[in-house]
Amino acid sequence: MVLSRKILMYIIPKHVRFCLKGSKVQMIGLIGDVLLNDRLFVKHNCIVICLRDSRCCLCKLTNDIKGVRHGHIKWLVLRGIGYKIAKQANDLELRLGFSHSVFFPLEDSTCVFVFNNNKLKICGPCLNRVSLIAGNIRMLAKVNVYKGSGIINRGKTFKLKVGKR
Repeated sequence: MVLSRKILMYIIPKHVRFCLKGSKVQMIGLIGDVLLNDRLFVKHNCIVICLRDSRCCLCKLTNDIKGVRHGHIKWLVLRGIGYKIAKQANDLELRLGFSHSVFFPLEDSTCVFVFNNNKLKICGPCLNRVSLIAGNIRMLAKVNVYKGSGIINRGKTFKLKVGKR
């Protein structure tokens, strides 16, 4: 990687290909593909970026390369009585203690796996899409800090508040 004031060069790793799709550059890897809309071009097995804020663009580019090579993963856990999740054809069926089930539509580029009716694994090549889907699912049942129920990220801990005495 060569970093100058206005130009950034990044060496393309193995198993990552670039092709032109309209006016945008498409990065294709083992996991999937991502469209890049930044001002970049490929020259002699290097990616050349000409931008003012090259550090921000470098972070996005490294996330995209990691995504098409290895994928991004987010884990969600459902906590609470009656909180269950099931995967149907292109939807997730969430039972969140309401009188009805909530159906959440899924995109084709992301993979979703359900474990033990209360754990959810979201995988995909684009970090923004995976994080957006995880955030939208979490917003369906926010965490109740008095009971400890809701949808949370795996590994996240929170302190329960003391109720009224």
